Amino acid sequence: MRLAAALALLALGLLALTLPNLGVAPLERAEIYFLDAAREMVESGDWVVPRYQGEPFFDKPPLAYWLMALSFLGFGPEPGAARLVPALAAVGTVLATAWLGLLLFDRRTALAGAAILTTTLAFLSFARVAMSDMPLALFSTLSVALGVRAYRPRSPAWTVPLLGAVAGLGFATKGPVALLIPGLALLLLLLRHRRRPCGWGGLAAGIAAFAVLGFGWYLLVYARLGAEPLAYFFLKENLERFAGAAYDVGRPVWFYLPAYFAEGLPWSPFLPLALWQLLRSEGPDPEGRPPVRFLAAWVALVLVPLSLSRGKIDYYLLPLYPGVSLVLGRFFTAVP
Repeated sequence: MRLAAALALLALGLLALTLPNLGVAPLERAEIYFLDAAREMVESGDWVVPRYQGEPFFDKPPLAYWLMALSFLGFGPEPGAARLVPALAAVGTVLATAWLGLLLFDRRTALAGAAILTTTLAFLSFARVAMSDMPLALFSTLSVALGVRAYRPRSPAWTVPLLGAVAGLGFATKGPVALLIPGLALLLLLLRHRRRPCGWGGLAAGIAAFAVLGFGWYLLVYARLGAEPLAYFFLKENLERFAGAAYDVGRPVWFYLPAYFAEGLPWSPFLPLALWQLLRSEGPDPEGRPPVRFLAAWVALVLVPLSLSRGKIDYYLLPLYPGVSLVLGRFFTAVP
């Protein structure tokens, strides 16, 4: 079966698992905040200042609210309409994972990694939760894939500008963490290749695209309400979540290890064996890059700040599932 047809079937299968009864499940996690903010945007016509219960609400940037509000306009202000956003973002994440696997490995590994991601417990669960974490996983995975593509021979001129745009959309989805997660992968690529991925013109275009899409909303908020909402978001919702005692504290530094093994089922038990075998046997690819080592180093680097943060939540791992799934996909396709 051709890769495109196989991925189309995989995407349809994911939609078949996520779309039925999408609006029936009770609200969970932080869904109430996203649904109310999106509803307020539709009812008030104010798409700049998010609101929860009528009051300005700056816990998250606006892109997830905007997408859910657009879905409300088309399908009505119901939980199922809001949950269409993570469901479709999950499909995009699967396709972005397959593209990353194709860039790093081959078609078999790309398809296996996408299939593993699609059937991972946590991924399926959060494909039905109306929050910003699945869109973040999409933009993070796509950013890493574009970074890998930018360093390939004969990379199109649009690659780095598009990378800047996608990173900007991630920043407009969840703020600084959207730079941290793919940024560490891009740092590994830069250290490995020891050169810029493109000329100064392409780099300037990428920075400009990121600035417009990533910071445009923040400038609109500043123009209307001044610096206080931005200080709240960057200091309280980001810095204090990392270093303070306000959110989800008391979890040990190793919290994410058992969290992954519980929520990464049915595939998580295979990860230690996959890493042990692949890291021992992997040689460089024709361009001199060891792909499994790259993915393992990226995931490990992201886990350092996540684990050191005082605020730890299981779904913070969601953007790392694509990389882990590709490692597992490589393991299963490499078995004789």
